[in-house]
This record gives sequence, structure tokens and C-alpha cells, in this order.
Amino acid sequence: MGSRDSEVLAGLEQCDEAADVPWLSTSPSSFTLGAGKSRTVTVTLTATAAAGVAQPGKYTAELGLRTDTPYAVPNVSVEMNVSPPPSWGKVQGHVLGQSCSGQVGVKAIVRLNLLPDGSGVGVTLHADASGAFAWWLPKGNYQIIVAKDGWVPEATTVKIEAGIVRTSDFMLDADPPCPSGV
Repeated sequence: MGSRDSEVLAGLEQCDEAADVPWLSTSPSSFTLGAGKSRTVTVTLTATAAAGVAQPGKYTAELGLRTDTPYAVPNVSVEMNVSPPPSWGKVQGHVLGQSCSGQVGVKAIVRLNLLPDGSGVGVTLHADASGAFAWWLPKGNYQIIVAKDGWVPEATTVKIEAGIVRTSDFMLDADPPCPSGV
């Protein structure tokens, strides 16, 4: 049986799910203010791999503020725009497949290996549901390998130049192939 009475326990009134954003920090992280007072908070944005920023682009978060007042305090939107280093270029493309029922996007694994030796120095990506992929890289020559179970893998070589966006599209054949006449 329910009750018409309820209460809010101190400190539990703001129970939204929050997660740390490694590239965002504040100083101080907590403080107490008296009535009518204010405080400056320094927000620091860190664009490093160690802070979870592996690629240039737009990063967004909301800075939640917790209070014990009866007044609502809105979250503060934070946006960080990371530019690529001057010596980097971008590779992008689509992995499509020719299936027995027509052309489809393939959620393939995309491996980018730095040449000349393809020694494993590189990065592994996953194409999205439409087969799209994109990645910023230091300039150089790269081998691109795309593979997915049920498809014949393909590879090509691409030269990444500073400030240039290269497009490498792939059309995979079904494995096993479609029966003749289909």
C-alpha cells in the first residue's frame, strides 16, 4: 500500500546519472558558498590521448552543479573543438558489399598500417552501419585493409598528406559468392 507522505533525504535529491569526462576538470571541484556570495571556477579542457581524446573533432559535455537550495540550477554546456596537428591528414571512405540481394553497407573492420613495412604500427577502426569510416593520421603511406566475416577482404595503399582528406571506398564481394544467374 502506498503512502501520501514522502521526504527527500539530504544529498540524494539530485540523483541523475553522471559520468566523469576525462578531458574536463574543474578547480575547485567543490566548495561552499554563503548566501549572496559567488565563486569563480576554472574549467580546464585537456586534448590528449591520456584524457580520452584520440582524434580531432568536437567534444561536448555538461557540467552538473549540485546544490542544497530549493532552486533549480541548470547544467552548464561545455564544448571543446580539437584541431588536427598541421602534419596530419584524414582518410575517409565507405565499405560496401555486393550481396546477392544488392549493394549494402558493411560494418567491416578497417585496419590502417603505416608503411613501408606494415609492421603493425597503425590503428584498427570499425565502419558504422552504413559502412562509413574516417580517421586522422600523421602524414605517411598507409596500407588499408578491410575485412568482415562473409565477405572477401580487400586492401589498398594510400598516401596521407598534411591537411588533405583522402577518400578510399571499398566494394567487397560476398563469400561464398552468389549463385550464377542471381
